[in-house]
Amino acid sequence: MKRISSITWAVITIILIGTLVFGCTGNTTTSTSTTSTTSTTSTTSTTSTAIPQQYGGTLRIIESFLPQPSNNVGWPADARFQAGSYFYPVVQSLLLTDANGDQLPRLATDWKVADDSSSITFTLRQGVKFHDGTDFNAIAAKWNIDQYIANGHSSARAISSVDVIGDYTIRVNMKQWQNPLLGTIGAIFMVSPTAYDKNGVEWMKLHPVGTGPFEFASYTDGVSIKYTGFDDYWENGKPYLDDIVFLFMTDPLTRSASFEAGEADAIGGDLTKIEYDLVQKGYPIVKMVSGQIALITDSKNTDSPFAKLEVRQALDYAIDKEGITHAMGYGFKSPNNQIALPNTAAYVTDLEARSYNVEKAKQLLAQAGYSDGFDTTLYAPPEVILNKDEAVAVQDDLAKVGIRATIIYDSPTCAAALFNGWNNGLFLMAVGHYPNINAGIDHTFGPSCPFFPNLLKTDEFLQLFNTSNQSKDYDISLGQQVIRNMYDEFMTTFLWTMERGDVVKSYVHDTGMYSLGLWPYWLPENAWISNH
Repeated sequence: MKRISSITWAVITIILIGTLVFGCTGNTTTSTSTTSTTSTTSTTSTTSTAIPQQYGGTLRIIESFLPQPSNNVGWPADARFQAGSYFYPVVQSLLLTDANGDQLPRLATDWKVADDSSSITFTLRQGVKFHDGTDFNAIAAKWNIDQYIANGHSSARAISSVDVIGDYTIRVNMKQWQNPLLGTIGAIFMVSPTAYDKNGVEWMKLHPVGTGPFEFASYTDGVSIKYTGFDDYWENGKPYLDDIVFLFMTDPLTRSASFEAGEADAIGGDLTKIEYDLVQKGYPIVKMVSGQIALITDSKNTDSPFAKLEVRQALDYAIDKEGITHAMGYGFKSPNNQIALPNTAAYVTDLEARSYNVEKAKQLLAQAGYSDGFDTTLYAPPEVILNKDEAVAVQDDLAKVGIRATIIYDSPTCAAALFNGWNNGLFLMAVGHYPNINAGIDHTFGPSCPFFPNLLKTDEFLQLFNTSNQSKDYDISLGQQVIRNMYDEFMTTFLWTMERGDVVKSYVHDTGMYSLGLWPYWLPENAWISNH
């Protein structure tokens, strides 16, 4: 069986884009007719009300973001677990998060934050069975959260302990309150403690045992994973499908050809020309904005050119965001100038979109003492920057103002720089988005973030962030103060948004793909296939 290394770019990408990444739109059917920077989005849902829901059939999905989940498909407490969309038919969390960032009941039916913010009490759903026939209850929920704590999982880093205070009630005690915590803890997955005690962790990794609408049937490494409907699922009358099969294919053209040949019913991932071409052929697509690409500097290194404010300012004017997204975005990307995404609650509307201006960038470099420019390194990990032409376009724009960048595509070199730091360089990197902007900032720029150790985080930034993050209730105005500080200090150059989505066949209905706040989340219990 294939083993994963201690650091894999699949995991890094999930963390950077967000293990629990929130999108800013709901489930929409989209028709993209040109390569303009803004997609044309209709309000038509993939939900069909013209015909009644039907039972039976197998839904076959090609998921390209994680071509294969390596050697762990069933043990989410592992800090490196890759929770792609393939996981959600079989294992469920305490709560779901909707597209607005609000929490929805799942395995927990109610929750209450203590008046002093020291704990969250969850009331658990009764009558729920794991796939091995054992009960989901407070003891099982506590056991699962304790596994996350023991394994150093990021979702549990703020938890000090868990108390069972009733057969179906637990209290999760906090080390320190942060207002994104309800969503983070609510997203912890529940697997069967009995299956673990009986079979051990290595067995669990290859045999997921959850409470979901489908139970594990088979897994072939690098080929597929199959689930079949669970007869004792807690939502009566569901699921509608007999089976769900995820197919793992690494080559984009092979995935597209397989989809068109009728060997799959949906194909998804970070949206590229492959999906654009399928949409032009008439296939519907469901999608959401999942994050953005940014240039991150080693501004903390005092001997780096990027330690100077004028150099960071020059970056924002040097890159032709409009031109790059128009030429290479296929309608799935759009320029952006801040960590909040357009059309989200935290977006600061009065921040100037710094337009492409070569002369202004050169003037700023001259003010910084670099009239002749300078040499630097542009890190572009291929698992994140799927289209190398985008990295080359950034390189070309930098060269026009005198910044001569050598591109590094090598994954191990990029990973070492990401965690250990670098000198005189730029990272072309993904940044995730959350409806609670504090979670998004914390993931990539927060004081405890393990990435980008050479990025300057001023005392003012840290103070503003801690005030926003630790307020009892999420206050968008406090988060916007952090956004303004990042913008004013040119902390990071945000370039363009990116979208994830699935091209689907017209006979696939009610999947819930990209309708919730977390991009991997969908509603397999509701999915069904009409006669075709």
